[in-house]
Amino acid sequence: MCDSLLKLLSKQGIYTQDFADDGTVLIIGAFLSTLCEIMLRVLRGIEKWCDEMQLSVNPSKTELILFTRKLKIEGFQSITFYGKTLALSNQVKYLGVLLDYNISWRNHVEAKCNKALAAFYQVRRAVGTTWGASPKVVYWLYTAVIRPMIAYAAVVWWPRVTYSTVAKRLEHIQRLACLYITGAIRTTPTAALELITGLVPLPVFIKQEAMASCYRLQVSSQWFQNGCGHTTIKCIMSRQIPESLFPSDSAFAKYYFDKNYAVHIPKRDDWHNNNVSLNDDMVCFTDGSRLTQIGSSGSRVSIINSQEDYCYPLGYYCTVYQAEIYAILACTQLCRMREEYGASVAICSDSQAALKSLSSAKVTSALVAQTVEELQLLSVHNNLRLLWVPGHCGFGCNEKADLLASSFTGPEPVFGLYITTLQTNLRKWALKEQQISWQQNPGCRQTKLYINGPNPGLAKFALSLRKQDLRLLTGLLTGHVSLNRHLTIMKLRSDPLCPLCKEDSETSLPRLLCSQNGY
Repeated sequence: MCDSLLKLLSKQGIYTQDFADDGTVLIIGAFLSTLCEIMLRVLRGIEKWCDEMQLSVNPSKTELILFTRKLKIEGFQSITFYGKTLALSNQVKYLGVLLDYNISWRNHVEAKCNKALAAFYQVRRAVGTTWGASPKVVYWLYTAVIRPMIAYAAVVWWPRVTYSTVAKRLEHIQRLACLYITGAIRTTPTAALELITGLVPLPVFIKQEAMASCYRLQVSSQWFQNGCGHTTIKCIMSRQIPESLFPSDSAFAKYYFDKNYAVHIPKRDDWHNNNVSLNDDMVCFTDGSRLTQIGSSGSRVSIINSQEDYCYPLGYYCTVYQAEIYAILACTQLCRMREEYGASVAICSDSQAALKSLSSAKVTSALVAQTVEELQLLSVHNNLRLLWVPGHCGFGCNEKADLLASSFTGPEPVFGLYITTLQTNLRKWALKEQQISWQQNPGCRQTKLYINGPNPGLAKFALSLRKQDLRLLTGLLTGHVSLNRHLTIMKLRSDPLCPLCKEDSETSLPRLLCSQNGY
């Protein structure tokens, strides 16, 4: 219903946006008096449209804000809406984002941090240093609930994290999460805790989320670059992740409800018990593969009836999923070139993800959309079915296709960049930033003896431990443990020496057997 109002205002050159029952009108100009006159005219038009549609707007829920950095406001005229004068507000909330008059994002970040702290206090009731939810559950609560709450709309307010005060506030929040996850004592350094739990620093994560949002808006043609403010994130992303400049495989959603071909995914036991028949006129096996050691990808098509093999090098940036899809696409094009009519065709693939994408009604990938359209053309005059075959289970043709596909490399980029490839590169960038920060950190002397930088394997192992074991592991790696040397630093003990040998400080560092055979 609101589309007619949006079209009406757009014809007048007014920028308007609506989301559900929340709407906004934005007017930009150099003279405040002119802006007020235009706003009055727009509000009169909205009142008239509401009367025609037999609707009404509550003026008490309507807020007016002037975005400016001028300290002295001149030329402002009172603005009325439904007979009520709208007062200027210092901040407004729109779609969960607090917008202040000078767009400093100070109030928004402060509100998000306070909300995260309130959530932590709720979690605190169920988590202790040696009891409560497991480290993996607490990690999930933070990464899936609390951290996204903070990073919401990071693409517009990320420049705020460059301020040291904001960075320290964010570090405090992540420190609480690390302490709740590990159960470590309160003096444990945050940087070491982040490495043990596998969490990147929160300011780095905010930038990572901003880059991901920027790329998502860019590929959908909704990103507007002006070279300043929050839009500089695109320049940073282009410099740090050049792959973001590649064409994307993402496309506007297309819907295919009526398909002439069928997709079957038999059970694995059906293949082993020979319950799957391949009596078709043309049987093809397709496969895609990627060698992680050298980063090469390729696809293979084997046509059994005519004993033909085709291989396609797909380069470095092609994912296994794209290679599987392209193998089906190439097989379909080969079958169409034969110009056969009334034949039964079976295309076998070991990728359930690819087959389910081709059977889905909604398609958001350009490569998948092209494959679906080719399958539709082939199935017009032929009986076509796509069949899942287990991979690496001894089925000869499939194994042959997999072996040959793994032996090819080629030019790139062959296809548009898949979204998961960029997300992987963003995670690598975040880990690289954490590595640099860790090397520049002057503290964490003992932890650096054991941990050189981010280690996903260590984090996975640590989160699988019980709370008591993870607390002990953290203390041993960081030196912040209830031993005499550290307790003396905390001024809880007066003697840092080992109580058995009385010769050396009692620490968590590996030692030779002391004279009293205490170790």
